[in-house]
Amino acid sequence: MKSIRTIVVILTFMFAFNAQAQKVKIKKDVAYVDKVEYLKFDDCGTFSASCTVMNLDDEDVIILQYHSFEKPNPVARNPKSKAPYQSMVTESYAELRFLDIELECEVQLTKKKLIKALYKSKVFNKDGTVNKENAEKFARKYHRNVSGNRPTLIITN
Repeated sequence: MKSIRTIVVILTFMFAFNAQAQKVKIKKDVAYVDKVEYLKFDDCGTFSASCTVMNLDDEDVIILQYHSFEKPNPVARNPKSKAPYQSMVTESYAELRFLDIELECEVQLTKKKLIKALYKSKVFNKDGTVNKENAEKFARKYHRNVSGNRPTLIITN
């Protein structure tokens, strides 16, 4: 009886969390949140290093610049493990540049998670303009100084 009660409580929590989660879908360079158009993308191909985020009125709002670099693996090799050890790991991040306000930040989010974070943070007003206060809160919350962790390369001749 106790295990059934525990299962019911766990299922109730799962449904409660699932009901609050936004469904983000990106299709043909349009981001949908809960089946409603939210943002548009331009030049966001698979191999493109930069991308433009637009509001629904096709006005450029954010420039995304994708970067990646290799750095030494911070995790030491486990001598008991037989798995191959990667001595270098790839660090990827996106640099966001808001065009309407003087704001830049670096995030380590996938495109879907970025859209969800922008939506949850209410960065965009109903008319598609950027809410400056919410954008600054977004930057304080999600900014990671990834470029500062880039290893320096010294070339000597």
